[in-house]
Amino acid sequence: MTAENKQIVFLAGYSAVGKSALAREMSDSWGYKLIEHQPLVHDIASSKGYERARHWLAGVGVQQFADESTKEMVKRTKEALDERGSKVIFDVTYGVKMLELFQSEFPDIFRLVVSVLADDDTRAKNIQKRMGTNSTEEAEQELHFRDGFLLEIGVGEVIAQCDIEITNKDRHISEVASELNSLIVQRIHNRTGS
Repeated sequence: MTAENKQIVFLAGYSAVGKSALAREMSDSWGYKLIEHQPLVHDIASSKGYERARHWLAGVGVQQFADESTKEMVKRTKEALDERGSKVIFDVTYGVKMLELFQSEFPDIFRLVVSVLADDDTRAKNIQKRMGTNSTEEAEQELHFRDGFLLEIGVGEVIAQCDIEITNKDRHISEVASELNSLIVQRIHNRTGS
């Protein structure tokens, strides 16, 4: 597999900042192959006999959950990058350990970590919509659970070392994706000098 024109983009951030929506838009509008977190962990959980990914997480613990999920992400990335010029985007990042594994597995492929930011009001609205609830208490509990998981696997360290920060607030997701695509193209241009 040659590294020519291949890219791996990791979206990092806390729960309900819009990572999945942004990743889908990057896939739809800019040709990225999307590797979604929820279907991936659901597939693993189901193969292990768990009804939900959350049950698998509770059964094995955060570190094993993250390690096994990351291995599956690497496998799916290798499949997705088989085509010349392939670009892959993830809607989640599992800490520095995950990024180190991708560095060792794909040393010659351009990798970029994007921190997606949103304010608390935006996050609360997003999680309520995702859950199909009007209850702010339920939404806060879900955000607390999800953020706790992300903190435990080290998302704070990833955000602190990100290559690009982008804010998802008061704009249509297509605008955010367009801005991100421009920033990625600029990074590639600066890296290659072409």
